Amino acid sequence: MGNINEFLVREFFEISGFIVKANLKFVPKGKTSRRGVDFFVVNLNTNQTKELTEFVLDGESAKLVHNAIIRIEPWHTDKFYPSVIQKDEGLIDFLSSENLKEAQKTLKTADFKKILVISNLPTNKDMRDKSEKLLKAKGVDHLITFPAMLAWLIENIKSNKNYYNDTLELLRILKHYKLFKKPQLELFKK
Repeated sequence: MGNINEFLVREFFEISGFIVKANLKFVPKGKTSRRGVDFFVVNLNTNQTKELTEFVLDGESAKLVHNAIIRIEPWHTDKFYPSVIQKDEGLIDFLSSENLKEAQKTLKTADFKKILVISNLPTNKDMRDKSEKLLKAKGVDHLITFPAMLAWLIENIKSNKNYYNDTLELLRILKHYKLFKKPQLELFKK
Protein backbone atom coordinates (compact mmCIF):
# COMPACT_ATOMS: atom_id res chain seq x y z
CA MET A 1 0.00 0.00 0.00
CA GLY A 2 1.85 3.07 -1.20
CA ASN A 3 -0.98 5.58 -1.34
CA ILE A 4 -0.61 8.60 1.00
CA ASN A 5 -4.40 8.94 1.29
CA GLU A 6 -4.67 5.34 2.50
CA PHE A 7 -1.79 5.88 4.94
CA LEU A 8 -3.54 8.93 6.42
CA VAL A 9 -6.87 7.14 6.82
CA ARG A 10 -5.18 4.06 8.31
CA GLU A 11 -3.27 6.18 10.84
CA PHE A 12 -6.39 8.16 11.72
CA PHE A 13 -8.20 4.97 12.70
CA GLU A 14 -5.21 3.21 14.30
CA ILE A 15 -4.39 6.20 16.52
CA SER A 16 -8.08 6.26 17.50
CA GLY A 17 -7.82 2.67 18.77
CA PHE A 18 -9.03 0.64 15.79
CA ILE A 19 -7.63 -2.46 14.15
CA VAL A 20 -7.45 -1.73 10.43
CA LYS A 21 -7.47 -4.47 7.81
CA ALA A 22 -6.81 -3.53 4.20
CA ASN A 23 -9.08 -5.10 1.63
CA LEU A 24 -6.80 -6.71 -0.93
CA LYS A 25 -8.46 -6.18 -4.28
CA PHE A 26 -7.22 -8.93 -6.55
CA VAL A 27 -8.42 -8.37 -10.11
CA PRO A 28 -8.07 -11.40 -12.40
CA LYS A 29 -6.57 -10.78 -15.83
CA GLY A 30 -9.19 -9.55 -18.28
CA LYS A 31 -11.63 -8.40 -15.56
CA THR A 32 -12.61 -4.82 -14.82
CA SER A 33 -11.31 -3.33 -11.58
CA ARG A 34 -13.94 -2.17 -9.10
CA ARG A 35 -13.08 0.29 -6.37
CA GLY A 36 -14.95 -1.45 -3.53
CA VAL A 37 -14.07 -1.41 0.18
CA ASP A 38 -10.66 -0.03 1.12
CA PHE A 39 -10.54 -0.93 4.84
CA PHE A 40 -12.38 -2.95 7.44
CA VAL A 41 -12.04 -1.40 10.92
CA VAL A 42 -12.80 -2.76 14.39
CA ASN A 43 -12.76 -0.53 17.46
CA LEU A 44 -10.78 -2.06 20.34
CA ASN A 45 -12.42 0.30 22.83
CA THR A 46 -15.77 -1.50 22.94
CA ASN A 47 -17.04 0.12 26.14
CA GLN A 48 -18.32 3.12 24.17
CA THR A 49 -21.99 3.52 25.05
CA LYS A 50 -22.68 7.00 23.68
CA GLU A 51 -25.02 7.10 20.67
CA LEU A 52 -23.48 8.17 17.37
CA THR A 53 -25.82 10.74 15.86
CA GLU A 54 -23.67 12.85 13.49
CA PHE A 55 -23.53 12.04 9.80
CA VAL A 56 -20.24 13.89 9.25
CA LEU A 57 -17.72 12.59 11.76
CA ASP A 58 -14.65 14.20 13.26
CA GLY A 59 -11.82 12.60 15.23
CA GLU A 60 -13.77 12.33 18.47
CA SER A 61 -17.10 11.16 17.09
CA ALA A 62 -15.36 8.56 14.91
CA LYS A 63 -14.23 6.85 18.12
CA LEU A 64 -17.88 5.92 18.77
CA VAL A 65 -17.96 3.61 15.73
CA HIS A 66 -17.68 -0.07 16.69
CA ASN A 67 -17.11 -1.75 13.30
CA ALA A 68 -17.06 -0.26 9.82
CA ILE A 69 -16.17 -0.60 6.19
CA ILE A 70 -14.27 2.35 4.77
CA ARG A 71 -14.15 3.72 1.24
CA ILE A 72 -11.64 6.47 0.44
CA GLU A 73 -12.41 9.03 -2.27
CA PRO A 74 -9.56 11.57 -2.13
CA TRP A 75 -10.65 13.96 -4.84
CA HIS A 76 -8.73 16.81 -3.19
CA THR A 77 -9.40 19.28 -5.99
CA ASP A 78 -13.16 18.72 -5.98
CA LYS A 79 -16.06 18.80 -3.55
CA PHE A 80 -18.87 16.30 -3.33
CA TYR A 81 -21.69 18.32 -4.89
CA PRO A 82 -25.05 16.60 -5.50
CA SER A 83 -24.31 16.47 -9.26
CA VAL A 84 -21.01 14.66 -8.62
CA ILE A 85 -22.71 12.13 -6.33
CA GLN A 86 -25.47 11.45 -8.87
CA LYS A 87 -23.11 11.05 -11.85
CA ASP A 88 -20.46 8.76 -10.33
CA GLU A 89 -21.99 5.29 -10.50
CA GLY A 90 -18.91 3.69 -8.91
CA LEU A 91 -18.91 5.98 -5.88
CA ILE A 92 -20.98 3.62 -3.76
CA ASP A 93 -19.98 0.28 -5.26
CA PHE A 94 -18.49 -0.53 -1.86
CA LEU A 95 -22.12 -0.93 -0.73
CA SER A 96 -22.90 -3.71 -3.20
CA SER A 97 -24.45 -6.86 -1.74
CA GLU A 98 -21.25 -8.76 -2.60
CA ASN A 99 -19.09 -6.29 -0.65
CA LEU A 100 -21.50 -6.23 2.29
CA LYS A 101 -21.43 -10.05 2.48
CA GLU A 102 -17.63 -9.96 2.43
CA ALA A 103 -17.70 -7.34 5.20
CA GLN A 104 -19.97 -9.54 7.34
CA LYS A 105 -17.57 -12.43 6.87
CA THR A 106 -14.48 -10.32 7.60
CA LEU A 107 -15.93 -8.41 10.56
CA LYS A 108 -17.85 -11.46 11.85
CA THR A 109 -20.96 -9.33 12.38
CA ALA A 110 -23.73 -7.71 10.39
CA ASP A 111 -23.56 -4.69 12.69
CA PHE A 112 -21.15 -2.29 11.02
CA LYS A 113 -21.17 1.25 9.67
CA LYS A 114 -20.53 2.20 6.07
CA ILE A 115 -18.17 5.19 6.03
CA LEU A 116 -17.06 7.27 3.08
CA VAL A 117 -13.88 9.36 3.46
CA ILE A 118 -14.05 12.31 1.08
CA SER A 119 -12.18 15.48 0.20
CA ASN A 120 -14.93 17.83 1.30
CA LEU A 121 -18.57 18.81 1.02
CA PRO A 122 -19.85 22.02 -0.57
CA THR A 123 -19.66 25.11 1.65
CA ASN A 124 -23.14 26.26 0.62
CA LYS A 125 -25.53 24.88 3.26
CA ASP A 126 -28.29 23.89 0.81
CA MET A 127 -25.85 22.05 -1.48
CA ARG A 128 -24.19 20.44 1.53
CA ASP A 129 -27.55 19.25 2.87
CA LYS A 130 -28.52 17.86 -0.55
CA SER A 131 -25.20 16.01 -0.83
CA GLU A 132 -25.62 14.51 2.64
CA LYS A 133 -29.23 13.50 1.88
CA LEU A 134 -28.19 11.81 -1.40
CA LEU A 135 -25.37 9.86 0.27
CA LYS A 136 -27.66 8.74 3.11
CA ALA A 137 -30.26 7.62 0.57
CA LYS A 138 -27.61 5.54 -1.20
CA GLY A 139 -26.76 3.77 2.07
CA VAL A 140 -23.76 5.68 3.43
CA ASP A 141 -23.95 5.85 7.25
CA HIS A 142 -21.22 8.44 7.85
CA LEU A 143 -18.71 10.74 6.17
CA ILE A 144 -15.27 11.81 7.28
CA THR A 145 -13.64 14.69 5.43
CA PHE A 146 -9.90 14.94 4.84
CA PRO A 147 -9.71 18.41 6.47
CA ALA A 148 -11.30 17.07 9.69
CA MET A 149 -9.12 13.97 9.64
CA LEU A 150 -5.90 15.93 9.02
CA ALA A 151 -6.74 18.47 11.73
CA TRP A 152 -7.30 15.65 14.21
CA LEU A 153 -4.05 13.92 13.25
CA ILE A 154 -2.04 17.15 13.54
CA GLU A 155 -3.65 17.97 16.87
CA ASN A 156 -2.93 14.50 18.29
CA ILE A 157 0.61 14.03 17.02
CA LYS A 158 3.24 14.82 19.62
CA SER A 159 6.10 16.93 18.28
CA ASN A 160 8.58 15.41 20.75
CA LYS A 161 7.91 11.77 19.86
CA ASN A 162 9.40 9.82 16.96
CA TYR A 163 6.92 7.87 14.85
CA TYR A 164 7.49 4.56 13.07
CA ASN A 165 5.54 5.76 10.05
CA ASP A 166 6.91 8.20 7.45
CA THR A 167 3.55 9.96 7.11
CA LEU A 168 3.20 10.62 10.84
CA GLU A 169 6.88 11.49 11.13
CA LEU A 170 6.49 14.15 8.42
CA LEU A 171 3.47 15.63 10.23
CA ARG A 172 5.44 15.55 13.52
CA ILE A 173 8.40 17.37 11.97
CA LEU A 174 6.16 20.04 10.44
CA LYS A 175 4.43 20.47 13.81
CA HIS A 176 7.76 20.55 15.69
CA TYR A 177 9.03 23.39 13.53
CA LYS A 178 5.75 25.21 14.09
CA LEU A 179 4.76 25.11 10.45
CA PHE A 180 1.20 24.40 11.62
CA LYS A 181 0.04 27.47 13.44
CA LYS A 182 -3.11 27.67 15.54
CA PRO A 183 -5.10 29.70 12.95
CA GLN A 184 -4.22 27.11 10.29
CA LEU A 185 -5.50 24.33 12.52
CA GLU A 186 -8.75 26.25 13.01
CA LEU A 187 -9.32 26.18 9.23
CA PHE A 188 -9.66 22.39 9.36
CA LYS A 189 -12.35 22.40 12.07
CA LYS A 190 -15.35 22.91 9.79
